[in-house]
Amino acid sequence: ELDFRFSVLQPITGFRYFHGGISKLKQVTGRTQRDIQRSIIAVSADVAPSAIITAIRALMDFCYLVQSPRIDDNILRHISAALNEFHANKHAII
Repeated sequence: ELDFRFSVLQPITGFRYFHGGISKLKQVTGRTQRDIQRSIIAVSADVAPSAIITAIRALMDFCYLVQSPRIDDNILRHISAALNEFHANKHAII
């Protein structure tokens, strides 16, 4: 079902279009992974349990925040909150 959801997404200029879904990908480049990450929450929002969506969103928030060019106390609080939220919901994934 996830493949179908990716295949019906509207093509957007500058983003990869997954006409056959994502499960048959053999090699994934960093750009492809980024394009998948941009859509994964929206594509799986009403299919997966909310704890899984929360854990994935928190992990993605963490990954984006730690790549910030400037990390101050406010960003550190957000990083810590995202990590804590992931750990609180990771049981749904594992």
